[in-house]
Amino acid sequence: DFLIDQRHVSPDKVTVLPNGANPERFKPGIDGESVRGRHGIRASFVVGFVGILRPWHGLDLLLQAFSQLLADGIDGCLLIVGDGPMEAALKQQANELGIESRVVFTGRIRHEQMAEYISVMDVAVSPRATFYASPMKIIEYMAMAVPTVAPRMANIEDIISDGVDGILYTPEDVGALHSALLTVAADRKLQQGLA
Repeated sequence: DFLIDQRHVSPDKVTVLPNGANPERFKPGIDGESVRGRHGIRASFVVGFVGILRPWHGLDLLLQAFSQLLADGIDGCLLIVGDGPMEAALKQQANELGIESRVVFTGRIRHEQMAEYISVMDVAVSPRATFYASPMKIIEYMAMAVPTVAPRMANIEDIISDGVDGILYTPEDVGALHSALLTVAADRKLQQGLA
């Protein structure tokens, strides 16, 4: 729609190819205990993110929302899988929020290991997305039956039906992201249904 309406590309020159996850690699039931041990994850509720640590992924929002989740008394850990140019700033933000002991930065992980890391997550988040993206992280989270939280955007609504197979929240709204995470954390039956 953007290419046709905003860039005036002829519709016959546009092809949409949906992304997908490899169901042999990304599937429910993968054991992540070695990941828990390797990173000292003992929390009862693990919030996760996978990707390159860049500004447009919105990890600053996720850190703020996660901080509020801890203030609610949730025994949580934030597992950030990946590295990138924002890593130092995000670590500093975690320190400033006083949550550094509850945030695990794994560094770069080979894609072949990604399913093992995702399997540790009780909820997986895509905090921010561009309007044209079909984020692979969301599709891989969902393929593993991990409850997924993402911003309510038309392209994300192509992937997630709110309250059915994920939770959508108002983009750029830390309070709405916190509320979505708290909703999932507080309701085991909802977690199972979303998965």
